[in-house]
Amino acid sequence: MTGVSSAKVSKLQQQGQRSYRKGDFKAAIEAFGQALNQQDVDIIGILDNRAAAYSKLGQHDQARRDARQMIKRSRAQRVPLPDERGYLRCAKVLLLEGKPEKALELYAYGLKTLPKDHPRRELLSQLHLKLQDNMNKSLADPMTVLPLELIVYILEYLEFSELVVLFRVSRSWAAVLMSLPNLFMHLDLSRARRNVPTSAILKYIKGSRTQLTHATIMKLFPGDKIRILDMLGRFHDSRQLKSLIISSEIPTSTEYFARFLAALPQLERIAIYGIRSSAWAAIFQSGWPRTLPNLKTIALQSGHTAIPNSHAHPLDLLNLLSEREQHTYPNLEELVLSWCPERYMPYVFKPVSPSLSARLPPLRRIDFRGVTPGPNFLSVLPSTLEELHVQGGGSISPFLEIDATKTLPNLTSLVLKDLRWLDWQVFWALAVNSKAPLRALQIDACFNVNVGLFPRTMDEMVTVNPDLKSLNHLSLVNMPDVTTDYVGELIEGFTKLKILDLSHTKITGFLVRVLADRRTDPNWNGAILEHVVVRGCESVSSDVVPYAEARGLHVYR
Repeated sequence: MTGVSSAKVSKLQQQGQRSYRKGDFKAAIEAFGQALNQQDVDIIGILDNRAAAYSKLGQHDQARRDARQMIKRSRAQRVPLPDERGYLRCAKVLLLEGKPEKALELYAYGLKTLPKDHPRRELLSQLHLKLQDNMNKSLADPMTVLPLELIVYILEYLEFSELVVLFRVSRSWAAVLMSLPNLFMHLDLSRARRNVPTSAILKYIKGSRTQLTHATIMKLFPGDKIRILDMLGRFHDSRQLKSLIISSEIPTSTEYFARFLAALPQLERIAIYGIRSSAWAAIFQSGWPRTLPNLKTIALQSGHTAIPNSHAHPLDLLNLLSEREQHTYPNLEELVLSWCPERYMPYVFKPVSPSLSARLPPLRRIDFRGVTPGPNFLSVLPSTLEELHVQGGGSISPFLEIDATKTLPNLTSLVLKDLRWLDWQVFWALAVNSKAPLRALQIDACFNVNVGLFPRTMDEMVTVNPDLKSLNHLSLVNMPDVTTDYVGELIEGFTKLKILDLSHTKITGFLVRVLADRRTDPNWNGAILEHVVVRGCESVSSDVVPYAEARGLHVYR
């Protein structure tokens, strides 16, 4: 290096250092860059200075690039002792980036590279040990350092499946979990990926101090099913159990159903998705309770055919019809029955009672799948009903008794799906004569209901039931009578509609454009739709979607 060049490099480096001390890091970077362009310079030292300036500006990528260049230059130099500055600078940049693990690896790599007699090796070793100690402190077991109140607060937010994983962390974690019985009040096996052994279930029950309030039993080994059922059937001391859900993997007889009801007086919800029939004698012997004041939800699903006369149908419930003051289920709010036999055999829902004034419990929701309503179905519906969903069932039209004075003053959701027996008269009784304040109405594949009568009878419908004017969700799915002209009259009459589902009908893309244009038409007095569903409508092309979306109408194809 000539004297002139050396002086210039020194001047540029000093200029960069002065700018760095003043906080003008951009000027410092520029000066260091000019210094690097000179010949025969201390490249590692200047790169170190520039990397520091880059770090001050938060430009860690450039700083790390200079630091790695320092390491490469050091390894390329033919000198007795390699330069340690590249390792120090690069580790510092990694720490600023929040990557202590990478910095620790770099310190270790530097110690491996530097010879033992290197004068700066001790500094590198000290920084390595200090960082390692800090990381070990940050990885302290939270179960040993956090207050118990905070641990409980965090654990209560976890799902049961997540708590099970924590058992495998360590014995100390398992001990803490087992000391908190509130975490095990709901035994939920619904998310288990593998079959759960009986020993694990017993451990979880033990964790609750045998004070379970909810139990969802699934994923059992075949040989354990009867054992678990027998164990649950003997829960006479689990007086606080409030919810019991048994999956379809565990066949449960009506006899055991009766035992559960008798043994668990605080039960609020019971769902059995694989219930099977039992002999009437066994059911009566098990002692069906006279009253279940806490029971709010019953959900039963079955495909098991009963032996005629001697066995009860698996979906039959004793004393479902009663006088209000003597009701077995005085507070039942939800009844879900699903019938799905392997070979078709209709199940008719026809609860009986010697009293003509007997009614169903004060249900708020009825959901029947594959169940055919019996003749007295309409007359026994409770006035408390808010949601009625009837889907599938027998193809033979039952003789439904129509009571023109029957009202359902709380019914807001009515779903009628795939009902071959449903005709206009029954629909009128449910939706119009009932004075139901419907907000959601769905008619799907009910081919004996001539929905083409809607526009022609709309004035009469809203005269008989003025609350129909407030309908905001209407689904007419798989209905051949639904056409473009028909829908135009419909939205003009039901002015509060926001959601319209016309899937699998004959409507066209022209209708969707009209519905979208109505949103911005100041002279339009009908419904201003927000969502329209047109899945399976072959005459609705994809180009109408952006047109409608641009006008605020959401289209689902």
